Amino acid sequence: MPWKKNEKYDPLIQQVMRVVQNCCNTRATVRPSAADVAHSLFDILTCAATGIEVSPKINELIKIRVSEILDTIDKKTGRSSTGQKLSDEEAGDLQALAEQGDPIAAFLFGSAIWYRVVEVQEDLDEMLLVDREEMSLGVRARASLKHLDFAFQAGVKAAGETLMRVHHSLAGLYRIQALQYKNMHSI
Repeated sequence: MPWKKNEKYDPLIQQVMRVVQNCCNTRATVRPSAADVAHSLFDILTCAATGIEVSPKINELIKIRVSEILDTIDKKTGRSSTGQKLSDEEAGDLQALAEQGDPIAAFLFGSAIWYRVVEVQEDLDEMLLVDREEMSLGVRARASLKHLDFAFQAGVKAAGETLMRVHHSLAGLYRIQALQYKNMHSI
């Protein structure tokens, strides 16, 4: 495969080869959809035609690493058989890809948040009295939700199962908070 050779190619050809390489990935969760391929090629050609320099891409190999880690997680228990986590730099790269509109990266990042492969921080002021585990669950659910929902809406249907688990957990937390609120006002 030409992208495996260490030759100097025109930047335009390098970008197209990167798209082709992603299409040939053996991991289905990392392979781009046909729509993603079409958008990537359109962006490459549009930038080349208008003379816009494309900034260097973030290393997309992080998607393969996250996919491999997520494969070790029992989806019912949410526990990993290896306990691997992403470094802050890896999490930052994956988040940057997700925020640049990459639906696969958004799915992987949302899943990584949900299954504790990356750590998240969030303002907890709106939380009523809940125990530490429920609070952690709520933080992870809210942080992962936007990424998983974007991925699902963009055609990454594999995000549906994790998205369902996130919504189920949030429903339970809202139920607890609604009961607490009701009990506080009945005093």
